[in-house]
Amino acid sequence: MKKRLPIQYEPRLLWWLLPVVFFFELFSLVPNRTPLKKGNYVRGVYHVHSNFSHDATGSIERIAEAANAANLDFVVVTDHNTLEAHRLKLDKTYGSVDLFVETEASLPMGHAVSFVSHTTAEGMKDEDIEKQSLRQIEQKTPIAAGSFQIIAHPTNVKRPWERLDLFAKGVEVVNLDSIWREQLNADWGSTLFTALLYPLNQFVSMLRLLRVNPKNFQIWDNMNSVSKNHVGLLAHDTHENVQLGKGVHVLWPTYRETFKLASNIVYLDEPQASTFEARRQQLYEQIGKGRVAFVFDYLYPFQDSDWIVRCGERSARCGEQLAFAEGGCTSEVKTPEGFPYPLVVKLLRNGRAIEDTTRLSEPGAYRVEVWARVHSRFSVLVDDLIPFAFYNPIYVQ
Repeated sequence: MKKRLPIQYEPRLLWWLLPVVFFFELFSLVPNRTPLKKGNYVRGVYHVHSNFSHDATGSIERIAEAANAANLDFVVVTDHNTLEAHRLKLDKTYGSVDLFVETEASLPMGHAVSFVSHTTAEGMKDEDIEKQSLRQIEQKTPIAAGSFQIIAHPTNVKRPWERLDLFAKGVEVVNLDSIWREQLNADWGSTLFTALLYPLNQFVSMLRLLRVNPKNFQIWDNMNSVSKNHVGLLAHDTHENVQLGKGVHVLWPTYRETFKLASNIVYLDEPQASTFEARRQQLYEQIGKGRVAFVFDYLYPFQDSDWIVRCGERSARCGEQLAFAEGGCTSEVKTPEGFPYPLVVKLLRNGRAIEDTTRLSEPGAYRVEVWARVHSRFSVLVDDLIPFAFYNPIYVQ
């Protein structure tokens, strides 16, 4: 009887297989090329810095070019402590994009974006706007009729908001600049590996990087539990460069790269206005009402998405109020057809998730989060719930 020869282990085979496995793992996830469709909303980005800020390099024209390439409807430029771009009349329509200019005020307790270009305060000196911004935060005295403020990057590791007892009209629930800073601070090794993946597969790299900080949502929910209608926004906080040290910076990421990642969806109650000034007024009024959702477009377009609460014969969408009906109310979440990943819908009341995502059994501030369950081929590079869409609250009372 012949003896069986033992199976010999060949180390070179393993070294040949590893890059093949890595290739299939890396390219098992690719972005979807889905044409955009218009809805009853406008889509745009907020909190962008131009070369009128001390820490940014891109021109207003470059920002507008990137916004048009991303098929946006609007972009809000928020340079540090200056409205110079507005004074130079650079806020206008570029192609199909409305570019608005506001200012990010540096205050003792943190940063806040002041919306004043549509008010009588537009002619104030920059230093006076900064002083009045502090007054509006502390004393609730408006800079001018119609002005409002958004708390910027409340949990940023570099410059957080230090007075959570002081509310503004809204808060940046997601800040893309803060995300990478927080991840770098928490796990620099993983963040470095994610950055190294970027030239190979930008989509996988962004899936690993873009997360949301639950502390920002807690701040937002706490604000709305004390007083209603504090709007939550997604901020890009894009500078088109990363400062590595004094006088040392890298020209990355570009406006075009960041604009395609995520956006704010602002619902319109009336047809879009015909002039630039009227569209700005209309947009800011809708933001002030909380008629806003925000979406991570890198995963899939927002189109065909919606959230409605029905109480009896009445219905409401984000930012609206609704009287509670006997027998309860229903929550209806519509997600895009053909979405490539399993979706998880979370319904929250006063900041706490509830089990039944379709029925509302008592009054409260309700909001919806939509997450996608995404994993790569072997679940090594990506295996997590990835944020997709978040809606501002509907107030059932």
